[in-house]
Amino acid sequence: MQWHLPQRACIDFAISAKPLTRHMPQNKQSFQYRMWQFVVSPPFEYTIMAMIALNTIVLMMKFYGASVAYENALRVFNIVFNFLFSLECVLKVMAFGILNYFRDAWNIFDFVTVLGSITDILVTEFGAGVVGGGRKGVQKQQVRGAQWAMIRAGLQVHSVKWEMGVELPG
Repeated sequence: MQWHLPQRACIDFAISAKPLTRHMPQNKQSFQYRMWQFVVSPPFEYTIMAMIALNTIVLMMKFYGASVAYENALRVFNIVFNFLFSLECVLKVMAFGILNYFRDAWNIFDFVTVLGSITDILVTEFGAGVVGGGRKGVQKQQVRGAQWAMIRAGLQVHSVKWEMGVELPG
């Protein structure tokens, strides 16, 4: 597989990036603080990482000549995963506040990825014949979606590794 310059730059960023300190709500009795505790908890982070891995597998399961039922099942999985990733963004906005959410490069990356996935779903479901070059354009988008899902998974693993203070060889 030949890497393009933007993909290589993204990988280099993922390897060298370090998350900033996270915003923490002041009032520990507030709904926002409870939401913050939830979204920064290890179980939440690990659940998101597992969903990213599963979503990557689903995106890679597409093949030429698949039955309509199989393709529809993959499409439904894609929509469900994108709904859950959108929900993750909404929960983090509620926890951090809109300004603090967008101060973190990881959240910006997640938001852009989710926005791109939503756009892909809209193109696939409503505009495949008009937008994106028809069926081939949609298939290219799905391959690109799988690549971004793998990069996002790598970013999440790197982030958790950094937060835990774990050094991996390499």
